Amino acid sequence: MSVPVPYRPPGHVPPGCKRGAPLTLEFFADMQCPYSKRAWDTVKKVLEKFNGRIQFRFVPYALLGHQQAYDVHRALEVVGQECGPTAYFEFVETLFTHQFEYSNPQFKTRTPVDLLRLLGEWTGAYNISTSALMTKIDEDPIFDAVKAAQRRGISLGIWSTPAFYLNGALLTKVSGADSVPTWCDYLAAFDIDED
Repeated sequence: MSVPVPYRPPGHVPPGCKRGAPLTLEFFADMQCPYSKRAWDTVKKVLEKFNGRIQFRFVPYALLGHQQAYDVHRALEVVGQECGPTAYFEFVETLFTHQFEYSNPQFKTRTPVDLLRLLGEWTGAYNISTSALMTKIDEDPIFDAVKAAQRRGISLGIWSTPAFYLNGALLTKVSGADSVPTWCDYLAAFDIDED
């Protein structure tokens, strides 16, 4: 007799985020997207205000026009799988901070190997050398996790980032461009008090 494995949505949950909270916010972000970078700053503040009373899932989702995003997401997944959730979200910060360095204009004449070398400079902070990154990035668990996130985004019809889903429904009342108070007012309507 086989035991069914429950569905586990793709993405990562930050440390201290409550699992099983009444509201689950999924944030689909392209690490190469400047709008995702700006929204991330807002989302972090909103999560602080609600202090773990919202389940949060960060889902890297590469847009078609961002040529480096898929490999950047694979490097992010390597850090997450090798070093855990705290390192994963630290690396999200690093990648958003250095976003311009792997932007399309910076890579017009550079190769995918150049990108991996650049990412390896940053993964070194997590004791993942460039050569280890180049090996791990192609391993099945990494590929499968990034592919699952892409498939989830495609199945939801996401065509731009950032995209937000609350309990599985696309958020249309608030966006990544909205202020922290606007987000807090919206979420408070669901009877979840902020700190």
